[in-house]
Amino acid sequence: MEKVFQELDKVFDEWVICGSWALWNCNMNMVPNSIEIDIIVNVPEDYLDSDPRFKRHTSNKFGSKGWYAFIDTMHVDIFNKPLPDYTEGLMHGRTVKFKTKEELKKHYLSLDIDNIPGHDRFKKKMRETYDKFVRSES
Repeated sequence: MEKVFQELDKVFDEWVICGSWALWNCNMNMVPNSIEIDIIVNVPEDYLDSDPRFKRHTSNKFGSKGWYAFIDTMHVDIFNKPLPDYTEGLMHGRTVKFKTKEELKKHYLSLDIDNIPGHDRFKKKMRETYDKFVRSES
């Protein structure tokens, strides 16, 4: 994972981890995806298009333009939008930025959960996380 972090640091001034690793950091009882990491960056529109390591997503996931790359066998999903509130925490012995639990909650509760695109396993994971946040509202 350190090679992934080093490469992200070379490419981006600042990046924030979201997705399953951010949920893990918030003790949401998620088992993070060991072969994938999701990050948010805020860069000029054409910044990643000019780098051949990054491929544009075919869909506009979660209201932001996205790219993906494979860095040291890790699949990295990159979402380009304003950086969210974050907290710092340890991941694989390194201090990194994680999307806060409140930001994750706002994100999940804003989704049209019954119309999430993607494969069945992804939809199930999204529904389970959404339901956790709904229950925490009660």
